[in-house]
Amino acid sequence: EELVGRNIAEICPQAVHVDKDYDNNNNNDNNNNNNNNNNNTPIGTVKRTNSNDDETTLGRIKHATVKHRRDATRLLPVELGISRLPPSSLLSSSASREPIYFAHIKDLSQLHDHRDQIAHKDELCQAMIDASFDPMFGIDQRGKILVCNVAACSMFGYSREEFLGKNISIICNERDAPHHEDHMARYIRTGEKRVIGRKRPLVARRKDGSQFHIELGVSEVNLRNGEKMFCGYVRDMTQQRLDKLNLRKKEAVIQEKFFHNNLGMPQEEAEKL
Repeated sequence: EELVGRNIAEICPQAVHVDKDYDNNNNNDNNNNNNNNNNNTPIGTVKRTNSNDDETTLGRIKHATVKHRRDATRLLPVELGISRLPPSSLLSSSASREPIYFAHIKDLSQLHDHRDQIAHKDELCQAMIDASFDPMFGIDQRGKILVCNVAACSMFGYSREEFLGKNISIICNERDAPHHEDHMARYIRTGEKRVIGRKRPLVARRKDGSQFHIELGVSEVNLRNGEKMFCGYVRDMTQQRLDKLNLRKKEAVIQEKFFHNNLGMPQEEAEKL
């Protein structure tokens, strides 16, 4: 009862105006109401259509926003379809001779809420991944990069946009890169694990072409659709290798200084001579 006989603008957002030429009778009624409210700005949008511009709206489904009747500040996302009653119809042959339109509305609130929840979970997962100090990659079974974190971008010199969608072989050294896809295909085909679940030293390549030593750990994730996803965790071993090299040099100096003399033999044997 509240909607029948009222202007369709009642459910339209306030940001758009009613077309002034829509209906003189409706406008007269609305003007009386607006005068009472001291507000000359009508609610929503209603545009009178003609045969030339009907094609842009009629018979098509569009996404729109409507105003909640009980709460004017609440806007609802809807799917809107508009159709016009054929001129041969009994209703269209009435005395008014005005075209009659039907609007079919589907509430999309739950769908939008569901999408917002998915987007929130995606943002949360990405935030947790980015919180990792070690570079991390997520790739599909064809080697395409699906996920990466800030540490990975910083280590290899690529932006996130440059990484996503590319093959993980872009960070492999020149010797291993051409064979990476073959290794992936062999594992998918045979299930024989050579890298999965282990850590192994490798040589990686940055965007500028420079190579450095890393430690790579790979874990496997089985997806619902039967495909596999792989998570790779990278650690830069450059400093650790330098520390080991310096330690070996110091050990060599100590060995030379305290355990050998000018004769090129251990000090204990030299004293026996």
